[in-house]
Amino acid sequence: MAMELPEPGADHRRHRAADGDDHQIRRCSCSARSTATDIRRSFIRAGHAHAGLLVNLGVVWSQLTGATILARFWRWPAGTGVLVAAVAMSAGSLFSARGAGRTGPNRWIGLLFGGAAAPAGGVVALGFGLLPAG
Repeated sequence: MAMELPEPGADHRRHRAADGDDHQIRRCSCSARSTATDIRRSFIRAGHAHAGLLVNLGVVWSQLTGATILARFWRWPAGTGVLVAAVAMSAGSLFSARGAGRTGPNRWIGLLFGGAAAPAGGVVALGFGLLPAG
């Protein structure tokens, strides 16, 4: 059963699936009618890819933080630096590509660079915490 595209101007429609249940299908903001430029596609793809990678790295990172002898003040930035970077870098990449016909990033690109700096403090704190535990 082929799925039909939503009618122009319709926010959603009901669709009867093969299992007999009714599912509500919402129109995506990047529909076939929108103009997705190369910069938008690459920024959106990079934002999602880095989010997944950094969240997985953040889980490992938080486990390493548990093995340190860091005080409470230093433990938080050491353990969450990569997770903060995952949110900030992905948001910066996705928000900087917003807008129809965009040929370059907008001001939200600063969030991407701020997110890239976030794990730097975590790396230093985790390194100093793991040296004596070593």
